[in-house]
Amino acid sequence: MKALLSDFKTGWFGLSLELSSREIDRLIRGLEELKDGTGQLHFSSLFDGEPGIGDVEVSCSGDSECGDLVLDLSPCISSDGEDT
Repeated sequence: MKALLSDFKTGWFGLSLELSSREIDRLIRGLEELKDGTGQLHFSSLFDGEPGIGDVEVSCSGDSECGDLVLDLSPCISSDGEDT
């Protein structure tokens, strides 16, 4: 898995995660377990090499709780500009 933190130079930041097919399968299972129970899951660094993102935590909120992000499932745009 790879993670990239982007500074938009506006006070806002972007977080990009690149996962393998196997990691996506594990994430789906983890999200299903999170939805059905309690707890949290983490994307954790190996803490090796250049400093960067150390940990990203994902937890389940109540359905009525509002947040400050939305889930965007728009098509991915590849480097050649084609939808994938």
